[in-house]
Amino acid sequence: MKDHREHQLAAQATGRAIRAIQDQLQGRQRSESDETVARRREFFALLDVYRERLFSSIEEAVKRKERIFYPATVPGFASRCDKIFNIGVGAYSHEILNAWLYANDLKHVFHAEPGGVIRW
Repeated sequence: MKDHREHQLAAQATGRAIRAIQDQLQGRQRSESDETVARRREFFALLDVYRERLFSSIEEAVKRKERIFYPATVPGFASRCDKIFNIGVGAYSHEILNAWLYANDLKHVFHAEPGGVIRW
């Protein structure tokens, strides 16, 4: 009986933590500028267009026993990122890439990091 109660308390705590994080994310999104919202939409659309090429390249990296991939190495991707983010050298927001991974139920496998890398 004690194990069941401890399990139930842990599940409730997990649920509360998830709700708190979701509330925090929604609050952050509500306070974003129109420019940030537009960049996110444009970058999500770019990721959708490049999805097959990005993941085919990740598949090749896995075959080489690598655990990271630089999306800027996909032909055309870096220049499109430059048009969206205006940072140069194909840089993009790793936070927006992580949001796209989360939205596509891929965050449990892939993680975008500063410096333009996806790690798994």
